[in-house]
Order: sequence, then C-alpha cells, then structure tokens
Amino acid sequence: MRDDCYTCRMNAILPADLPPRECVLDDGRWRVAHAIGSGLLGWMVIVPHRHMTSLSEMTPDEADALGPLMQRLSTALEIVTGAMKCYVIFLAEAPGFQHVHLHVIPRLVDAPPERVGIGAMQYLAVPNNEWVSHDEMDNISTKIREKLTPQQGTP
Repeated sequence: MRDDCYTCRMNAILPADLPPRECVLDDGRWRVAHAIGSGLLGWMVIVPHRHMTSLSEMTPDEADALGPLMQRLSTALEIVTGAMKCYVIFLAEAPGFQHVHLHVIPRLVDAPPERVGIGAMQYLAVPNNEWVSHDEMDNISTKIREKLTPQQGTP
C-alpha cells in the first residue's frame, strides 16, 4: 500500500466498512467504485487491489477477471442509467491517482454532442458544485450492485 495513493487507501478498508459509492463490487482482485469529482451520475471506475500503474503489470488471474467484470458492469450501467453503451478509458496520470483505474462511463442517449466520445472527459472538468453528491453516488451504486449479474460459475 502507498500512503500517497487514494485507491490504495480505499483498498485498505474492509469492503463492508466502505460506503456504497466506494464498493459497488469487490471480488478480491478488483473493486468497482463510483468516480469522484465527476459531473456524471453513474461514472464508475474499476480498480485493482494491488498497486499497479500499468495494465501490463496484471497477473493472468487479474486479466482473466477483468473482461467479464467490464461486461457485467457495462450491462448493469446500461440497465440502471438507460445508457446506449459504456465507454472504457484508462489514463491514471493525475497526482495521487496513478494506481490503475479503468473509467467505465455510461454514454447516455441524451448526452450533449460535446460530451460524446472523448468529450465525455469534460464531466471531470466541471466545478465542484456540479459534482455528483455522495448521496446520489451511494444511491446509484446500490442500484448498480443489485443489477450486476453473477459471473458464470459463481452463485
């Protein structure tokens, strides 16, 4: 764990002790959380438990789990938000946030043209007063958790 890493600090907390926005799902390898500092309700991130800064550092087990997790999360987001699809982006460059985190962004049907495609990143550039509130994040995170379909072969 790195003290200067937000994700490592959150991963050090037991899943049951995290608010819903910080633990939509935790399979021991990957944790799903609502993105912080976003103006888009339902913007999720998938983070590994181990500190890594590049996808090339994944173990085979982590890599095998990631694809199905992205599919399940995208499906749940489409159901809950009415999104037509989800974008997946990996950058991990901001100070304190270099820990791998894959952004899973619902592409809403009524998204303004300037917020489509790479323009969706503008949701991270909104003023603090336009960020999704903790209550809204917790509410949608609970709904998404309920819609996550079990991975084949698991209960």
